[in-house]
Amino acid sequence: MTTIQAPKEKRTRLKFYEQVNAEGLIGFVREMGSTLIGVPETDKHPKKVVLLSPELNVDIIPNALYDCTVRPMKSGKGYVVVEAELHTFPAVIETIYIPKVEYKITVKFGNKTIIYDIIRGRSIHSGTINGVGAVLAKRYDILDREEVCRQFIVAAKTLRQHFDADKMIQSINGKLITENITY
Repeated sequence: MTTIQAPKEKRTRLKFYEQVNAEGLIGFVREMGSTLIGVPETDKHPKKVVLLSPELNVDIIPNALYDCTVRPMKSGKGYVVVEAELHTFPAVIETIYIPKVEYKITVKFGNKTIIYDIIRGRSIHSGTINGVGAVLAKRYDILDREEVCRQFIVAAKTLRQHFDADKMIQSINGKLITENITY
């Protein structure tokens, strides 16, 4: 009796991109021994295409990182994603307070850093609590996003109290800023 072995599933991290001339999303992997590594289409090394299985019931966000289970295509020219879960990164919040010199909070996750800088923030999205809070709330790649937002707001309010107590004045692009925190 002969047994037919099912294609071996593999795990990898992938980003999916919109195809220019067709519907759907596509990803690419490079094979390194028995390991698959997600790569961009522009990668100079030999790569294989990765398509989403029609049975996959996940809304994929283009350019977001996913933890995927893939199976080889029958043709051997690529892989099919059978499971995909959005990859999220733990965040680290760091407050830097040097009276009358530095008033800054950094939120780091993955290879991203979002900065709240009361003195050097040049836009609403980097110089105000509401702006940075809104940026964090929209991020889909932060592990426990609601808690990170809550911790940021607490830290930012405390930092803003120090800023005000130190009798500092905030301006963004020459405009005086007073915070009315609505977040």
